[in-house]
Amino acid sequence: MKRIFFLLLCLCLSAFSFAQKTNETKQWTKQDSLRLQQLLNGQVEIVVDDEAQRELDRLFNPEKWKQKSTPFPKKEHEV
Repeated sequence: MKRIFFLLLCLCLSAFSFAQKTNETKQWTKQDSLRLQQLLNGQVEIVVDDEAQRELDRLFNPEKWKQKSTPFPKKEHEV
């Protein structure tokens, strides 16, 4: 019984410590608000790298993706 209580206590303390660290690092600042406002107003360009663009195309334009890819590469049979 003491072991279970000790394990629960350790688990609770770990969860509390993690929650405390998470709250400290995720505070919204005035700079964040200004940056968001600039993005929404179109004052800052949003740059998307090639890999992210491919993923967006795959998710939101499946017809385009299906035309470019095949599920299995075709192998030539060697005789």
